[in-house]
Amino acid sequence: MTKGNEVLEGEIVDPNIDYTDIENIESILPDKIGKEEFIKGVVSLISKKAKSLCPDMSTADGRDSVRSNAYNVAQSKVALVKRLKELTEEWRLKTKEINCLIKYVEKELDEVKNTVREPYTEWEEAEKLRKRKVESGILELKEFKSFPSLDTEASEIKSRIELVEEYIVDPAIFKSSLELAETEKQNTISFLKEKLEAQLKHDADQAELAQLRKDAEERDRIEAERKAKEEADRIAKEEEEAKAKAEDDAKVKAEQDEKDRISGIQDLFNRYYQRHSTMSHEGITVEELNFYIKGLTGQLEDLSCFGERAEEAQGYIESIIEDSTVKRDFKLKILKDQEEKERLAREEQIRKDAEAKAKREAEEKALADAKKADDEAKAREAKIEADRLQAIKDKEAAEQREKDAIQAERERVAAEKAKQAAIDKKREENKKHRAKIEGEVYEDIDKVLFSQDEPLGMDGISSVILTAIINNKIRHTTIKY
Repeated sequence: MTKGNEVLEGEIVDPNIDYTDIENIESILPDKIGKEEFIKGVVSLISKKAKSLCPDMSTADGRDSVRSNAYNVAQSKVALVKRLKELTEEWRLKTKEINCLIKYVEKELDEVKNTVREPYTEWEEAEKLRKRKVESGILELKEFKSFPSLDTEASEIKSRIELVEEYIVDPAIFKSSLELAETEKQNTISFLKEKLEAQLKHDADQAELAQLRKDAEERDRIEAERKAKEEADRIAKEEEEAKAKAEDDAKVKAEQDEKDRISGIQDLFNRYYQRHSTMSHEGITVEELNFYIKGLTGQLEDLSCFGERAEEAQGYIESIIEDSTVKRDFKLKILKDQEEKERLAREEQIRKDAEAKAKREAEEKALADAKKADDEAKAREAKIEADRLQAIKDKEAAEQREKDAIQAERERVAAEKAKQAAIDKKREENKKHRAKIEGEVYEDIDKVLFSQDEPLGMDGISSVILTAIINNKIRHTTIKY
């Protein structure tokens, strides 16, 4: 009686019956509810009626009719599935066929519900987009009043005024928010014009202030030039007087410097003599003499401080260097002789210490070797005895382990059999228990849904089931918060 998914309505299904009315579904005779051709015919009639409606989505009534239409399809699906589940024991034996019919009803009528609700879903998405555009438009108008700093170029403010004035508040988009958007636009224009007026006044005040500053700077410059000229004249006069005084002072100083120079050269000779006398005592070291000779040699490179007595100073310093060098070389020879004696004494002591150490180590090694040999002999005897005792223990332990393994295997086999029997029993009990619990849960949900007086949407169905669970009207289910 079927061709593809289309039902050839005739003898089995009465096309004049409205199966979106739950009472008509509940009145279907038991001998028809289990027939595949009849169920497909009912589904086809529900689908045709639901899809035949052409509501106007631009009106609230039209959108409500779409939602009501989809709800009726969902309720018809629930009612048909419930009737199929209420079949007699004879039909319950045909579980596979009935389950196929239930899946068919649910699949087909879910598709019909989604199809008839699609215009409303598309309207909902379009409405969300429009509201986002409204929010974005009003926010954009408000942002025109936001400036990164208090001081803004007048040209920037003028540009914003032009953009706001050109902004189009489309009634088709703003709808109920049209007045709000228009008010925001006018408020923004007023705000920007007031800010422009304030900025232009501020710019004029700044220009006037800049001119006043420029005039004051010019007066200050002229006064500064006058004072600078007076100061230059005063400094020139003081410089002339200072120059004359400096010339007189320089002449007096030159005469005194010459006297001091001649006296200073003599002082140098006296210091060299005193220094050489100090360096001649017997307690002076080679290092001190080397440092003294190096200093004198460096002095020979620059004798300009002796003036006209430079040649005399050179001969005197060279004689001091020669005398100091002889003293240094003599002291070096004495030091080398002393170091050689000390070296020979150290080598003799090292030789004696090495002979004593070799003798001591040889005696210690002989004692250690004797003790080691005695310890090894005792250890070998102890190991032989320990090995004999361990062999006896190992044999006894092996025999006991074999007995324990045989007993453990017997106990394991018995435990495995008992465990498997318990598992099989528990699995069968759980299977029966789950089937009983699931049946009672489905039965309670159906009672709750079909006790509602008004049509429920998908959200409504979820809410009713949740409330029933909270009120303990659905057995075996709880909610923990």
